[in-house]
Amino acid sequence: MGRWAHTVAAFSVIAIACAPADATGMEAGPPRTIRVVVCDSVGVTPEVLATAMLTTARVYGQIGIDIVWRDRVDQPGRPASPTSESGTMTVYLRLVPLAWEPPAVTLSGALGFTTVGGRVASVVFERIVDLASNESLSVPDLLGYVMAHELGHLLLGSKPHAVSGIMSETVDRRGVTQGLLWFTRDEANAVRAKLRSPAQ
Repeated sequence: MGRWAHTVAAFSVIAIACAPADATGMEAGPPRTIRVVVCDSVGVTPEVLATAMLTTARVYGQIGIDIVWRDRVDQPGRPASPTSESGTMTVYLRLVPLAWEPPAVTLSGALGFTTVGGRVASVVFERIVDLASNESLSVPDLLGYVMAHELGHLLLGSKPHAVSGIMSETVDRRGVTQGLLWFTRDEANAVRAKLRSPAQ
């Protein structure tokens, strides 16, 4: 078993599904975008990574946020600076080996880690593969949900883990297999509020 995340400042497997946050009660506003620069240091296959990205994008699309994926910061027409227009934020997602874990993460067995107040989320791919094998889960689907969870930490800051849903401290096995992991309404509003700031 493993945990979603560990914040450096963090899924055991459960079966609690969370209904998606819909438009009812969610704050309206202009379109919001997250630019995610992916730094793959473990050689994830393109097929696995592409499927994982679709899963992550679906989680955020449910709350009205688009994800633009980038594999480097110097793509033509795309600024390298994380500062951008209101409604857009650039963050960095690292796929890392076990050897890159901070000691606290190694002890917790977390699947990923972030730094509170930072812009970098890290996912330990070997732990994803191990948990997927042990729990008969799809590696791309599990990876996609862990990526969504870690990005959520960057956007939600120091907010504690949720009882259920994508920001739960533990992996919801049924949620992964049935595609039922979403943000709560309060989390969705908080994420969108974060992206409302003029300098992200």
